[in-house]
Amino acid sequence: MECKLAGALEKIFSAKGPLYPAPPLSILRGETASFQAAILARDDLRVTASCPGFSLRVREVLEMPVRMPSFPDREDENYLSTAPGLFPDLLRDLPGGILRARGRWKAVWIDADPEADCPAGKHEILVTFESPSGEKETAVQTVTLVDAALPPQTLLHTEWFHADCLADYYGVEPLGEEHWRILENFLRAAARMGINMILTPVLTPPLDTAVGGERTTVQLVKIRRDEGVFPSGSIILRSLISTRNGAPSTRRRSWPRRTANTGGSSAGRRTRWAAPTPDSYGSSCPPCGRS
Repeated sequence: MECKLAGALEKIFSAKGPLYPAPPLSILRGETASFQAAILARDDLRVTASCPGFSLRVREVLEMPVRMPSFPDREDENYLSTAPGLFPDLLRDLPGGILRARGRWKAVWIDADPEADCPAGKHEILVTFESPSGEKETAVQTVTLVDAALPPQTLLHTEWFHADCLADYYGVEPLGEEHWRILENFLRAAARMGINMILTPVLTPPLDTAVGGERTTVQLVKIRRDEGVFPSGSIILRSLISTRNGAPSTRRRSWPRRTANTGGSSAGRRTRWAAPTPDSYGSSCPPCGRS
């Protein structure tokens, strides 16, 4: 077995392994230290990580198929690869803590969160890979905890949030109860990562949709067509934002299923909330989606 540590910014391909050594990490209280540990082995391995005073999460880095990593007329030397293939992307919890190596480089992603009573100073995170025969390979990542904390976040940070894609991927009814549960899980994760503003889907725009095609509708405007004309739709955005603040839920309304691209345009609105905490987005948060 061969083990190497790598930074969180490196993309570890199974055919190459890590190319750069992991840098020492330094964080403030309330921040998360993240890094990767890669292993080259043939057997299935049990992976553990330990460090007194830190809460650790270990996930497998999965490679996903990419058919077109670049446009042929826009390639330059800054691409990691311009050829179709498998690219490291998805993070998944390890079932039973077992990593399936299969004779190629495999990476795990480790998040380290200092506990409230963790002393400031230098700490060592021990990562261990163990084969069924008892063979072990270990690596140590150094993390320095600075005895200070950042002030509350004041910048507006938003990212694309594809509510329709989540419904399609998981095969659930758009804005049904199971879809809401999935959205809430993703919103909680977004809050933990510092996202404090989300795009609210007043209308579902026909982005990334061929003319004449359709994409799943998750918008907050109900539109009807009467004798060839479109009267004004009913906007219930305000009631859904109120739901975020504890008002009665309106989540069981009926909704249109699809939206078509007729070559027109539409727009969304942005909803801003207070700086997030791990519990910022509860079970009554408003829906969010692509605008």
